[in-house]
Amino acid sequence: AGATLLTKEMLDEKYSFLRLKLHEAEILWAENDFMGATRLAKHIVDKEEANEDGPNKDFLSMAMLRCGQWMAKSRTEGARNVMDRYLKPAVSLSRGLEEDAP
Repeated sequence: AGATLLTKEMLDEKYSFLRLKLHEAEILWAENDFMGATRLAKHIVDKEEANEDGPNKDFLSMAMLRCGQWMAKSRTEGARNVMDRYLKPAVSLSRGLEEDAP
């Protein structure tokens, strides 16, 4: 039981860290550092997708949506790539969360 609790605490800490990084990206965006914000958001998405314990789908969906929106607004990536890589997967994850809800 102790190992499970430790793992849960570690996961909570990791998600707290990633949420803080996403807030940092939001601050960069608000300060008109569009490249810095999108670079950090992409890094967060990549980290969460590579999560060995499986991604936190709610957080990943939110991060992908934010990243995709920023890339579209700043035109740092092509529209097709933004749709296919970030926005469509974010919607799919959100739909999956709705279906899993009791």
